[in-house]
Formats: sequence, structure tokens, C-alpha cells
Amino acid sequence: MNAEQESRAVSLVLRLSTMSRGPVGGLDDILKRAAIMIVESGEADCCSFVVIDADNSKATSGISVKRAGKRGKVEIVEGLLPSTVDLEDMPGLRKAIIEKTYVIQKSGEKDLSPAERKAMEFFGISLALYVPMIVENKAIGALNVGFEKENSEITENRLNIFSAMACGTALVYDKARLDMRLWNSEAEYRELFESSVDIMFKTDEYHMIEDINPQFTLSTGHNVSEWIGRPFGSLLTDYRSRSEINNAKACGRSFSGGEAVFKTAFGEKYFYISSWPRFDRKGNIIGNWHVAHDITRQKEKEKELIATKEKAEKASKAKSTFMANISHELRTPLTSIIGFGNLIMGNQKIPETVKAQSRIVVEQGKNLLNLINDILELADAERSTSPQGLNRVIIANSIRAVIEREKEHADKNNVALSYGLEPDLPNVIVTDELKITKVLAMLIDNAIKFTNPGGSVKVFVSSKKRTLVFEVSDTGIGIDEKDTHAIFERFHQLDDSSTREYEGAGMGLTLARLMVKGMGGAIWLESSLGKGSSFYFSIPLRVEGEGSDSNSA
Repeated sequence: MNAEQESRAVSLVLRLSTMSRGPVGGLDDILKRAAIMIVESGEADCCSFVVIDADNSKATSGISVKRAGKRGKVEIVEGLLPSTVDLEDMPGLRKAIIEKTYVIQKSGEKDLSPAERKAMEFFGISLALYVPMIVENKAIGALNVGFEKENSEITENRLNIFSAMACGTALVYDKARLDMRLWNSEAEYRELFESSVDIMFKTDEYHMIEDINPQFTLSTGHNVSEWIGRPFGSLLTDYRSRSEINNAKACGRSFSGGEAVFKTAFGEKYFYISSWPRFDRKGNIIGNWHVAHDITRQKEKEKELIATKEKAEKASKAKSTFMANISHELRTPLTSIIGFGNLIMGNQKIPETVKAQSRIVVEQGKNLLNLINDILELADAERSTSPQGLNRVIIANSIRAVIEREKEHADKNNVALSYGLEPDLPNVIVTDELKITKVLAMLIDNAIKFTNPGGSVKVFVSSKKRTLVFEVSDTGIGIDEKDTHAIFERFHQLDDSSTREYEGAGMGLTLARLMVKGMGGAIWLESSLGKGSSFYFSIPLRVEGEGSDSNSA
């Protein structure tokens, strides 16, 4: 290479390097312009660039350029190579890139690959040179130049010039690629930022607002431009929220779970704020991202629900207090009436007709007293749902006592009443005997009431997996499946007409459910209309000696 050629080559390297100043256009355009410059300079008869992917297995070929004739016009060649080239098909190119070295190939060499031989024949060249494109000691592709004469001079000085051309183009290409990635990232960020249905804030390290998305105006009624440069905390009316968000930024951690109140043109509104730090390339905190989700409607609903709940609780408490008070007021005179009726029936001087009427008064008075007692117990059960009065209970004796008390009712209705106990049932358990016997008595009484004369009621007690299970089965009228879900509801009766056949206020099963629940158990039924019903309730099985504080039975 003479002095003139060397000067021209150096000038070309400078021209390639100046492509990095200002906008450089598309990535393909960069490689195209560089290839044209090299061929027009007369340094090579043809030229192209190849850029590799991340794992060095595939290469993307740029536009190829060649000169037609010795001083011919520069031609852009398309379709010579596929857009993606497998480096295994071109060993020379692969070696230049992987080993970051020059590779020279001649058309007469026997070890050329079919793809390499085809390229040389197409361009009409006898000598090919591959020069790696290196950026920060990493090869990102290769400059490929070709010469028509096999004996073209490839001196060390000329190799250095081609290397400078390749690296200069690589720097420009790499810068353009980074700029494009940055532009795409910025575009994606702006799209997300602008279209978010939540308010998004970008703040600096001093908590001053740098950017806000359009949702801010829709949610608060404020103009975005008026708040740029103002403290983020000035939006918040809650000092605690401002303090927590500032601490999150200072500690470099994500902050979430904070509810804050914003000052808006529509009044105060509730927002759920999530914040996380912004970092620079060195990992230093340079500000924060804040995302504010409007929860005003949710908070209003919560307030309504709380107010409704408090109102219902007050009403329930007032109702329970009223029922308890009125029941006490009724029970006092009723006890006197029952006592006076018993005196009349015991007086031998009173005529039998009067005694018979007194007996009716006493029976109905007892029924009314039982109803009042149920009301009192229902009010008490609604106020207290925890186990009370735990003591040692001989379960067989307790069940036998209930059966004996209900025997009179069963005999009066001509219903056979029987009971059975599982052989492995513990003899002594720790439980609330009063509640167990009360629930069992109510279920038996209910079964007898709804069983026709000649029918039967059976009681069976068993234990399953640390649970005591009571079963009361009858051959009565049964319950339609559509009514089973409401049978335990307060004051519910299957026949609520004024001419109903069966008496009762519909409180027994409700009271039973509350009592069982208070003991930590469950109650349910199985029934078939016209065939009878089976009621079950279960409670935790506590055996004597397991650490329960108990009294003697």
C-alpha cells in the first residue's frame, strides 16, 4: 500500500467514525452506508457486514455491496445470503468471530464450505477477508471484504486499517442498537405510564414530583403541570402515610399496604399507595415510583357495612334485653297463677268441675312458662357462644334421666321411646351437662310431637374421632328437602298458619343450634317426607383426666 492509498484509507476510517455523531438512522442503514463507503474507496471489490446473536450461533447478514468492473458503479446486492446465517455453514466467518482474529480465504482452497464457495463465485472474487467487529473486547459480528485478484496485497498495515474500519462501524452500530433499545424501553414505559388506570408519580430523591400520568387529572381534578416540582407529601392529608412512604424510600425497600387520603378538587379521596425506589446505573437511590389506586368507593362501602353492622348489633342487643326483661315480668305473675291453681286442685272442698278447670289453667300456665323460659334461654344463648359449666358427667346416667323425663310425653302420645349406647363409649366425660341434656330433651320432645300414635323415637349415642355424636330418629311426618335448610332458623315453622296442627313457637331447634355451637359442635338432620327424620348433633369428646378443670358430678 502506497502513501496515497494509506491516506485514503485513514480518511475512510475517519468518515466511518463520524457516523456516530447525531442520528444514525436504522441499524440496516448503518451497515449499508459503511459497506458503500468501503467499496467506493477502492479498498475492496465487495463488502458486507454480519452481526451475531447473543449465543454466537446465528448471524444476521446485512446488505452486500460490490463494484461492477474495475471502475464500475457500486451495486447493492440482495438475496445472496439468507437473513439468518448458521455460523456452522461458514467456518471462516465463525472463526473470525469466535476467536476474534483475521481469516483469509482463497477460492482454490479445498476446505471451503459450500456456502463460502457459493458466495465467492457469486461476487466473482478470488480472495476473501473476514475481520471481527469488536466492542469492549467482545465480537458482535464481522466485516467481510472480497478481492477479485487472488494475489491482492494484504499487508499488516492494511489489516490494521480494515480492523479500524470494522471496529469503527461496530461502535456506531452498537451505539445505534443501544439507542434503539433505550427508545423502545422509553416508548413502552410511556405507553404504560400514559394508559395506566391508576395514578403514577415519579419523584426525585427529595420527594419532589418529576412526572405524573394523565389519570391524575381524571382522579383528582388537578392539572398535572401545576403539581410538577411540588412535594409529593403535600398531596396527602395523613401525616402517618407521608412518614411511612419517606421511610420506605430512605431504606431502599418497596412500600405497600399504605392507605392515604388525597386532597382533590372533589374533596378528600382514599387511595392505596405502593411505592418503590428508583436506582441509577450504580445502584444509588435517585427517587421513587408511586402508584396510587383509588379506593374511595371501597372505603365508603366499608363505612356503610360497619354502620349497618353496628346498627344490627344494637338492635339485636336491644331485642335480647327486651325479651329478657319482659319474660321476667311475665314469669313472676305466671308462677303465682300456677301455684294458685295447684292449691285449688289440692283442696278437697273444691268441686271437681272447678278442679278440672284449674288443671287446664295449670297445664297451659306451664306451657306458657316453658315458652318464656325458652325465650330467656334463647336470649342468653345469643349473648354467649362459649362453653360454660364444664363438669364430670356419667354420660349413661344423664341420657337415662332425659329418657325417663320424656317417657311421660311419649306414653301420652302412644309413641315408643328407646335409647342405645355404643359399647366403647367412655363412661365419664367432661362437658356441659345442662346444655347436652337440654338439647337432647328438645330433640326428643320435637320427635315425639311430630310422630303419629303407634310410631317410635330412638336415641343412640356414639363416639367418632374424638367427637361425641347424638342421634334422635323418629318415624314421624318427615320434612321436605326444600325446607331442611331453614329448619334451624329462628321462629321458623313448616306450618305457619293460624290453624296449624302442631303447637310451638319455632324456637326449640334454633336454641338447640346455638347451644351446640356454644359447645364447639355441629347439628344437622336427614329426613324424608312421610318417612321420618333423624337429627344429629356432635360435640368435642373430652375424657376425664385430659387437663380440663371440672367439678364433681
